[in-house]
Amino acid sequence: MEVMPYGDSSARLSERAANVLAVLRSIAHDSACEACVAVQLSVDRYEALKAIPELVLAGRVLCSLEECSVCFQRRLSAKIRRSRSRGI
Repeated sequence: MEVMPYGDSSARLSERAANVLAVLRSIAHDSACEACVAVQLSVDRYEALKAIPELVLAGRVLCSLEECSVCFQRRLSAKIRRSRSRGI
């Protein structure tokens, strides 16, 4: 399991979710559809799909309708969520 930064133990990720996050980090533009993530992990599409809501709820990824960085099809894709800079 991967622990969230700042010691938030309530936001531990399952092994499946940590693997999906690692795949997204390894892809250019940190974005991929569930089908491409499944191929990268050598699992079925459903296994990859189950991990994405966990990552969304943990605040690690967001989903949007955009071009997948792997297959280049416009699909619902998971993308790593970047922290926002807070201007004063």
